Amino acid sequence: MATAMTTSRNSPNPVTRVLETVRAVDETGLEELQVAVDELQGGVKRLMADRELAEKRRQEEMDEIRRALSKLARDVEVRQGKQPRVETTMGLEPEVGEGPTSAAAVSRECGIGDNDYCGNIRVDGFDNRLS
Repeated sequence: MATAMTTSRNSPNPVTRVLETVRAVDETGLEELQVAVDELQGGVKRLMADRELAEKRRQEEMDEIRRALSKLARDVEVRQGKQPRVETTMGLEPEVGEGPTSAAAVSRECGIGDNDYCGNIRVDGFDNRLS
């Protein structure tokens, strides 16, 4: 077995090294190797399940954040005396040409042009958070 291990380490081809190592293992070793392979496969399955669960949780958290932001945006619009925008499954759908984030509304509130920005207000779909 030691000779096979030495030969396998010196072999340039990784597949050959693995085959030589497997050939060097006796029957008991093969059973142990199979147990190790089974454990690794089980570990991979658990990791994949954990990953899927984590992705599902992340998506649920993102949906919750979107709903909270949507509600906050509606509350702000109501407090400003404006008609709230229509909510869709993807979040807020801005009304065409109006609303607190439209270029016209920003221009009125900030006294600036259509392509300029005012604080943390979104203009024409671009988020302009000043650094």
